[in-house]
Amino acid sequence: MYKRKIAEKLVALRKEKGITQGELAERLSVSDKTVSKWENGSSTPNPDMLAALAQYFDISLDVLFGFEPRMKMTVDETIASLFKGLDRNEVLLQTLEIDKAISKTLLRNHKQALSEADSPVVPKLSPGPSSSRLIFRDFFDLIVSTEDANISLKLFRNESNFAWLKDADRKKKLVKIFSFLSDEDVLSVLYFLHTETCSECVTAEYVAQHTGVAAEKVADILDRYCQISACSQQTAHLAEGEKKVYAFQGDGYALAILTLAHLKISHVLWNHSMKNPTKMIGGD
Repeated sequence: MYKRKIAEKLVALRKEKGITQGELAERLSVSDKTVSKWENGSSTPNPDMLAALAQYFDISLDVLFGFEPRMKMTVDETIASLFKGLDRNEVLLQTLEIDKAISKTLLRNHKQALSEADSPVVPKLSPGPSSSRLIFRDFFDLIVSTEDANISLKLFRNESNFAWLKDADRKKKLVKIFSFLSDEDVLSVLYFLHTETCSECVTAEYVAQHTGVAAEKVADILDRYCQISACSQQTAHLAEGEKKVYAFQGDGYALAILTLAHLKISHVLWNHSMKNPTKMIGGD
C-alpha cells in the first residue's frame, strides 16, 4: 500500500516541479532506471533516499508517503511503515540503513544546528523507565535515557568475525586502553577535561588545581592519554622555562565506554527487554 502511495506521490511531485526522471536521478546521484522503478512501484527508495527526496521537494516524510497533513504519522508509525512486509534479516539490515540515514541528516544540518543552538541539548526524561535492550545472537540494541545516561547503541555481526580480538598487536592496544581507564585518578582527570569550564589547551598544573590529583601524576596521565587518544602535546618556551601544553577537545569514545561500564554496574529499569544468548562470533 505505502509503495503505491510513494510511487504516485513521486510522479506528482516531479511533474509539479517540471523535471524529468533523468533530471531527478541526476540530482540524487542515482540512475534514471532507479527513479523509474520508484515511480512504477517496483521498488521503494531506501531510508536515506526518502530523506533526500523529502529535502529536495521540501516536504515532510508523511506527505511523501501520501498522507494528508491531518493524517500525520507519529515517529513510531513512520518508522514502523519502513519495516512493513520485511522478514527478520531485512528488518536488521533496514535498522542499520535508518541509522545511516539519521547520521547523514545530522551531518547535512550540523552547521545550522550549531549556529542556532543556544545551549547543549539534554533529552527530557519521560515519566517512568525509558530504556530498552534487545539481545540476540546476531544483534545487540541498547537505548538508555535516564538521569545519569543518554545513549543509543547497536551492535551487529561483522564480516571479519571479530578477528581483531585474536590479533596480538590489537589485543595489546586494547589492554592498554582498559588499563589506562582502570585508575581512579584518570577518571577524575577525564571528567575535568570534558567539562565546558576546562580550556582546550591545558598544563598539568592547571588540571591538578581543578582535580586534586598531583601535578606529576596528571602529567603522566596526560602523556599516556596522548598515546591512545586524540590528544596532542607541545612544548611552550616561556620566560620561566619550558612548559608542556596539552591540546584536547574531547573524546566521545572514552565517554561512551565509561557510560556503558556505568550501566553495566547499575540497576536499570527496562520498559523493553529481551535477553538471548549473545553468540555473535561465528565458528571458525
